[in-house]
Amino acid sequence: MKEKKIAQTSVRLMQGDITTCSVDAVINVSGKTLIPFDLDEKPEVIPALADLQPGETSVIENTREVLKAEQVIHAPTVETTATAGAMKIRKSIRAILEQAQQEKLTSLALPPIGSGINRYPLERCAEILLEELYKSVSQPQNTIEKVIFVLQSQKSYRIFEQVLEQFEEEHETV
Repeated sequence: MKEKKIAQTSVRLMQGDITTCSVDAVINVSGKTLIPFDLDEKPEVIPALADLQPGETSVIENTREVLKAEQVIHAPTVETTATAGAMKIRKSIRAILEQAQQEKLTSLALPPIGSGINRYPLERCAEILLEELYKSVSQPQNTIEKVIFVLQSQKSYRIFEQVLEQFEEEHETV
């Protein structure tokens, strides 16, 4: 697991399953349950989230023992075009970070928003997420101490790792 500092926040990269992260909140951008109610079933769309637009969030307390996070911040994304993708990713991550700050959360686990079903280029996605994270955690009222970016494949991990290294060089984070 790679770890760097952005402002006073620890940023970690992890390849694996977001549901295994012991954090205050995991971020769910799928609009579906993270853990099926019956573990043999496929995740279902959560009806209460159907009307959420990019940039809107909904916090749900975790009551499932198989999920290690205390809360789930639902921030469904919609399909993007190349031109609208960056704007939608920024809007979503800003809303997520604002919600986390309002809830006074100290730790988050999130996927590379926009790079999954939306197929936005992972490198650019990582740049946007790190830029917005930097803006948020650099504020005096920041409560976020740890962020884990959870990546599905070794390839996506390596890409995100390269972007994080470059970000560190450009921002001289220590």
